[in-house]
Amino acid sequence: MLMFFIFLSTNLFLILLVWACSRNRGDYRQGMLFGVHIPQDALTHPDVAALTASAQKSWNRFTVFHLVIGSAVCFPALWNFAVCILAWTLWLVIYLVSLSYYTTDPLRKMYAIKSKNGWQQTRDKPLVRVDTAACAAANEKTPGAFWHLVIFCALLAPMAYDMLSSGPQNSLAPSFESCLQYYLESTACILSLVFFLLQLFLTKVRNTVYSADSRINLAANQLEKSTWAKCLLLSDAINAVSFLYLYARLRTAQILYDADWGIFVLLQLTEVLSVCFLLFSLSKQKRQLLDSDLSPIFTDDDVYWKNGYYCNPFDPRLLVQNRLCETNYTFNMARPAGKFINAALCFIGALGLLFCIYAVIPLISIQLKITQNGNEISISEGGYHHAFSIDEVKSASLLDQMPDGRFFKVNGASMDDYDIGRYKNRELGKCYLFLYGDNPPILEIKLTDQTIFLNSQTKGEMEKWHRVLSQNE
Repeated sequence: MLMFFIFLSTNLFLILLVWACSRNRGDYRQGMLFGVHIPQDALTHPDVAALTASAQKSWNRFTVFHLVIGSAVCFPALWNFAVCILAWTLWLVIYLVSLSYYTTDPLRKMYAIKSKNGWQQTRDKPLVRVDTAACAAANEKTPGAFWHLVIFCALLAPMAYDMLSSGPQNSLAPSFESCLQYYLESTACILSLVFFLLQLFLTKVRNTVYSADSRINLAANQLEKSTWAKCLLLSDAINAVSFLYLYARLRTAQILYDADWGIFVLLQLTEVLSVCFLLFSLSKQKRQLLDSDLSPIFTDDDVYWKNGYYCNPFDPRLLVQNRLCETNYTFNMARPAGKFINAALCFIGALGLLFCIYAVIPLISIQLKITQNGNEISISEGGYHHAFSIDEVKSASLLDQMPDGRFFKVNGASMDDYDIGRYKNRELGKCYLFLYGDNPPILEIKLTDQTIFLNSQTKGEMEKWHRVLSQNE
C-alpha cells in the first residue's frame, strides 16, 4: 500500500510540474510564439491561430491521458510490485518520448508557417549582441563558488578521517558497513564537486541581451544568475546535510534503518521542492521585468532551432538557454561535445532501463529451485542465487517462525509477501533469505560464515532437504 502511494504521488507530481512549466507556452512573449519569432500582427493569421488552438488542445489531451495512465500503472503495486515496476518503467519511457514530441512539434510547425509566409529577418552573418555594461556587473550579486568549497571540505573531512584512522586489516577485508560508508562519503564529495563546477560555469555564461536598455539587461541577467546560484548552493547544502546524516547514523548505529532512509528521501524532496519554487519565482519575476521593457530587442535565430533543438555552428557555447523552457538549458548540438554528452546520457538511460527490466522480471513469478550436484547445493529464487558445499553445513533445523530480531537488507528484494537475497541480523550476522509468503516450516541452514533461511510453497520440500542436510551433521 505504501509503495502504491509513493508511485502515485511521484507520477502526479511529475505530470503536474511539467504542465505548470508549459502552461503558458502558447502565449506571445518576447516576440515569439512556440519559440519562433513572428510579427505580432501575424497572430491573427489563420494558420497561426489554427496551430495555437490545436497545440493547446493536444497538450491538454496529453496531460489528461497521462494523468489517467500514470495513475493506473501504480495499482499493480497493491498485489505485485515487480509488475508495477515494469508497467511504470514502460509508461515513463512513453511519457518522456511523447513529451519531447508534444513540446517540439508546435515549434517545427510554427517555423514552417513562418518560412512559408516569409517572416524571417535575413542577414549574411549570424548576429551576436553584447551589452558591455550588463556583462561587467551581472555577476556582482551572485553567490560565489567559495561556499561550495566550504561544503566540499566539510564533506571531505570525514572521509579523510576514516582513511587515516582505518587499520590495514580493514583495507584487506572491508565489511559491508565500511563499503557503504565510503560509498556515501565519495558520492557526497563528487556531487559537491559537480555543484562547484556548475557554479564556475554559471559565472562564465554569456549574458543575454533582451533590451536596448542596459538596466533591463543587467536586472534580468542578475536575477537569472543569482537564482541559479542560489539553487546550486541550496542543493549542495541540503545534499551535504542528508549525506552527513547517513554517515553519522552509520557511524553510531553501524547500520541504516528504514527511518534513516526515509529522512534522507525527505531531505532530497525538500531540495527538489525548494529548487522548483526558486525557478518558478525566477520565471515569474523575469516575465514581469521583460513585459515592462519599452525597448526590447528580438534576434531572429530561429533557423538554429527549427528542428526542435539548438544547432548553431557559429555559436562556441556548449550550453544555451532553452527557449522552450526559460528555466532550463540545452546543449548546442552543432558542437561535438554536445552530441557526445547527449549520446552518453541516452546510452546510460537505456542501460539503466535494461538493468531494471533484467532485475525485476524474475520477481514477477517467484519460484524456489534447489538442486544438488554431488557435494554442492544450489538455491535460486527471484533472480538471486547462492551455492554452498554440504561440508560447510554446521546444522540444519526446521522452524515454525523466523528467529527474533530484525533482519536488515544488504542486497535483496523485500516486499510484504517475500524476502529474498542478502540480509544481516545483529545476532546471526550475515544471512541469506529465500522466503515467500507464510509457508512453514522454515529451513534454517547454519554455515561456517552465514545462515540461510528458506521456505517453500510445495508441501514437504523443506522436510526433504532437512533430511538430506542432517545426514552430514
